[in-house]
Amino acid sequence: MNILGLVVFSIIFGGVLRKLGPEGELLIHFFNSFNDATMVLVSWIMWYAPVGILFLVASQIAKMQDVGKFFISLGKYILCCLLGHAIHGIL
Repeated sequence: MNILGLVVFSIIFGGVLRKLGPEGELLIHFFNSFNDATMVLVSWIMWYAPVGILFLVASQIAKMQDVGKFFISLGKYILCCLLGHAIHGIL
């Protein structure tokens, strides 16, 4: 992915829109409104994603025959994560 090219193009495009004056303001307002709408959509997704993940995990737990085995595996995973964070904090 060519991020540098995208950044350079965006800077030049923004400069050209400012140079256009009133004609460019319409497009600037469009991009500002599009940015606001995208931020609202992202906030909705971030608000409802934990609920969806909860139900995805709950459905998988409901399918299991031995739930105790799941919690043992989950405990090992949490312990591994905590150990990794502790080691990272020490280093």
